[in-house]
Amino acid sequence: MFSRKNNNTNLKQLPQEWQSSFVAVLEEAYKKELKALNASFFVFGQVFKEELLLIASFMYNDITKSPITVLISSDLNENQNEKTIKSLFNSIVDLSGSIFDEILGQSDWSDYSTFWDSTVQNKSKLYYKITRENMLLTVQADTLLNDDQKGNE
Repeated sequence: MFSRKNNNTNLKQLPQEWQSSFVAVLEEAYKKELKALNASFFVFGQVFKEELLLIASFMYNDITKSPITVLISSDLNENQNEKTIKSLFNSIVDLSGSIFDEILGQSDWSDYSTFWDSTVQNKSKLYYKITRENMLLTVQADTLLNDDQKGNE
């Protein structure tokens, strides 16, 4: 559902340890902004056969404000082991920091896009898009729909 590639298979959730470390990095880096804007981060990740995807949402505690969601994707291939995937993960974390630095550094930032763009970070080609989607609600709805489908089988 979130994937950049429509033919992705073999979905696995991002290891919880990696997800927790991503949240910790974001919370430490943006401690002042989180407090000043009364916000928090929601992080979600998926590992497909052909893609690594990380999503970070800057969520305002005021539900009338839309979150800022950054989706970052990298291609995977069969030859990559956990060490090279972890290196890609680190590149994605670095890129997310660069993006949030730009966004949170400007009070009038509004360069959202529902289309994937690309960049190179730490010699890795990465794809990203920045939206106002409330990813926490999307993940919860997706979970409910999947549970409902399993119950109807």
